[in-house]
Amino acid sequence: MQHRHCNIFSIVALSGALAACSSEGGGSSRYLGIAVSQSSPLSSKANVTVNSPYGGVKIDTAGDPGMLTVAAVPFAVGPASEVGRAQAEAAMLSGPQLTLTSDATTGVSVTSTGSEAAGLDLNVHLPNPFHGQLIVNAAFGNVLYWASPSSPGATFNVGTGDIDIENAGNQLTVHGGTSNVVLVAAPTLSGPDTKGMPTPPSVVTTNVGNITAKIPDASSLTIDATTHGHGTVRPQADQVVAQYAADGSSAQIVVGDGQSGSMSIETNYGEVVFLRP
Repeated sequence: MQHRHCNIFSIVALSGALAACSSEGGGSSRYLGIAVSQSSPLSSKANVTVNSPYGGVKIDTAGDPGMLTVAAVPFAVGPASEVGRAQAEAAMLSGPQLTLTSDATTGVSVTSTGSEAAGLDLNVHLPNPFHGQLIVNAAFGNVLYWASPSSPGATFNVGTGDIDIENAGNQLTVHGGTSNVVLVAAPTLSGPDTKGMPTPPSVVTTNVGNITAKIPDASSLTIDATTHGHGTVRPQADQVVAQYAADGSSAQIVVGDGQSGSMSIETNYGEVVFLRP
């Protein structure tokens, strides 16, 4: 097992570069440091796990073949003043770190540390092609994934933060806490894998938040959609709705012939809206 460990905030302090970014409200600013990159060899079929306690996570498949690259941008929140700037630098010096762990069996794990005081925004570039499983665990921060339709599956566990998944194919599992979810699916979502074998049903849930799903007509899916409060399920005007609750709280939607796969979409508090891709 290989570990790559970097205290990126010491690098930020040495560079002397610290910039104030957007206001956080109440006279606070979000101070940014300089991005630092780490890389690890990764075969196209190896799995990747991303663990982020505090900060945004962006993932794409635009990396070089056989290589995983992570760019980490440090940030700290403090008063919008010179004192606040000094406090932010101190928080970053003593704060979050980034570690890449490589294992021949489990693949590569990308792990950051952080808190309300200081954290890391992660930009993860998966290799192209990427045929492994992706798992993202994010406690606090927005998550954006530009997927590869050929990837066999992805799992997202997000505590607080919006989730945006683009071009998702094959099997997908999303669990949001306080999260609005946007899903733009590829026609291969929940369909057979590259060997023609069925994939498990896809699941998209959030505790508090709206779910917006864009499912192409070329898909073959049966979708069970439910909201348990403060909203309704709203299919596209031209979608085939096999069942629809009188109060609008649930619907079964058939896309294509509905035979190749299944999917459940559920929010405990919010709307479920289907739009044309």
